[in-house]
Amino acid sequence: MNRLYIGALALASGGAFCGGAVAQVSLVDRNTIVHVVPRTQFVSPYQYKAAKFRIAAEFESAKAGCEDLLRYAREACIANAWASEQKATAELEARRKRTLEAYWKALMLGTESRYSLAVKKCRGPTPSVRNRCLYEVTLSFGMT
Repeated sequence: MNRLYIGALALASGGAFCGGAVAQVSLVDRNTIVHVVPRTQFVSPYQYKAAKFRIAAEFESAKAGCEDLLRYAREACIANAWASEQKATAELEARRKRTLEAYWKALMLGTESRYSLAVKKCRGPTPSVRNRCLYEVTLSFGMT
């Protein structure tokens, strides 16, 4: 019983060091966690629109920087720009909505975009090199 209570308090106090998202944990008793509310800075509608515009501009400039690259390198560069845009958009939405579901979605989307980027970078001269790279990517993301 005490381990759960201590774990919940550690979760609440450890969130302060995560950089931005602090979790508030309310306990009814030592065994029941009622709710977890992420706390971040409030985003006004004007800040939201400005951030959306900034994210789109960064994506377009990163995509334009990929034009000089050749085939597979260009694909990886565009995938990197896309992954950055998706992650930034999901984090912005999470800051706007301020719900645990939105933060979870942002976390999952960031992981999925990093995975797709790693898969795009698995281009090799032979199928065995590509298969080995894909195998290492799936191991590193714990998808065995």
